[in-house]
Amino acid sequence: MSSITPPTSSPASSSGPAKTSASSRSVTPEQPRKKKWAPKSRTGCLTCRARRIKCDEAKPACKKCVSGGRTCQGYEDPFVTSHQHPAKVQGKAGIRLQSSNAPQVWPIASSRRASSKVVEPFRTQTLEPFECDFAQCAKYYFEVVHPIAFYKLDTDKRVRMAVANIKNINRPRFIIHATAEYLNRVSRAQNALPNPSALPASRKEWNKFHRYALEVLQDVNQNIEQHNPTPESMAAVLVRIFSLINSELYTLGPSWRAHIIGFLAFIKMKWNLGSILKTGLTIPSTTWVITNAVLVNTTSPPNNQIMPVYDFSLDEIRQVFSRQFYSELPCPSVLFLCIHRISQLRMRLANGEPAAALRPLARAILDEVELFDANSWTEPWGVPDDKPALRVLARAYRAAVRLYGIMTLPLPTTSAHGKETARDELMAHVRAAMPLLDAKLALHWCLPVAGVALADGPLEDRALVEYVLMGWKQDMEFYLPFHVRDTLRRFWASGSTAWDDCWTEPFPPLC
Repeated sequence: MSSITPPTSSPASSSGPAKTSASSRSVTPEQPRKKKWAPKSRTGCLTCRARRIKCDEAKPACKKCVSGGRTCQGYEDPFVTSHQHPAKVQGKAGIRLQSSNAPQVWPIASSRRASSKVVEPFRTQTLEPFECDFAQCAKYYFEVVHPIAFYKLDTDKRVRMAVANIKNINRPRFIIHATAEYLNRVSRAQNALPNPSALPASRKEWNKFHRYALEVLQDVNQNIEQHNPTPESMAAVLVRIFSLINSELYTLGPSWRAHIIGFLAFIKMKWNLGSILKTGLTIPSTTWVITNAVLVNTTSPPNNQIMPVYDFSLDEIRQVFSRQFYSELPCPSVLFLCIHRISQLRMRLANGEPAAALRPLARAILDEVELFDANSWTEPWGVPDDKPALRVLARAYRAAVRLYGIMTLPLPTTSAHGKETARDELMAHVRAAMPLLDAKLALHWCLPVAGVALADGPLEDRALVEYVLMGWKQDMEFYLPFHVRDTLRRFWASGSTAWDDCWTEPFPPLC
């Protein structure tokens, strides 16, 4: 390649012909110097063209970018038309897409060169903007979740309510809720439990769920570390932990039990149930968590219980549970406390306390269950007389609590405390309740109890339990029917009849 020789300062330094040759090749100010490698057409990768340096045009990434530790942005820019040069894009930040499947955010910084139009990409990261995730979840909420949840309302009221619900909501919490609901709906359509291995096509949604769950958890930790927390800030902590519990249960995640323990421990250490009841803050979520903790302890090994729930007094639990009616758990509060006390005796028995010392306490609990009368049942929220199904369900829960105590407590086998008698009574109440219920969700806890007792029972009763569980699919958008059914089938096939052999790991019977 020929070189350009600058004019010499001394005229005597060269011969005459040489002077002529140098003079013919000298560059005058009127003729700006051009580099030989600079083509007229715009070639090279976008990164080198933006930096205005020579590109070797290697593909898929040029060696100039690779050796310099930069990301080669390729050779086409879908956001720049044919008559626009990427180096002339104005501004300090830009967003470009390499492909429709791989969104990338490319911050652009001004170059140190003299020209203000020269820009240089200094960082690239594959990441969807936060607003995109929120917009996608809001679209799913408006179009799918809200119309189903509030189908009885007309469209205008439904839209106004939906806008009000998400207007000031914490966005990471909203994203994990909507994503968890979506994953459950997909798993339900596949007749599978929500699991990344069972839903490989939803891997992007799983990653999104875990990413924003971590963000909510970081927010929780920051609020816990406050030195002078207010009731509002403590309520915000509980609401965020409640969101994590709910979402983990929806996706059958591994951390739901740890979040329940953290929720109850925070109340005990930083707050108390009395203050929650007085201020009225987070009462629904607190009631929901305590109710789930009590029921989870029934379907968990006795040496793997949610211990913080035992730190509350029976009166505190009664005040929380009896404040409102739960359609998914229409259990009388006096029987709910008996469930809690039976689980506590199970734990004490597993910890080595002698059965003879616990037997009088067990008899007292079952005697209290026997004395319960559904016809005179009252609650602070008021038991309506025009709902005959509630009385039938109360009798079913009475039989289920009695059967749970018989199968788990150290009691002598007598006609009064026989498992078969209690099991037949429970199944009779289940059959009586079926025609009165539009949805079978009210038998949430009764059916797993009956299923364990039917390990050596009639096959037609087992079939009825499975029939009711599969009927839940019409009313539920999560995995619980399949989870209960599969657990009971494995237990029936094992040949065992012991309660603790069925629930070998913590199991959430109410979601």
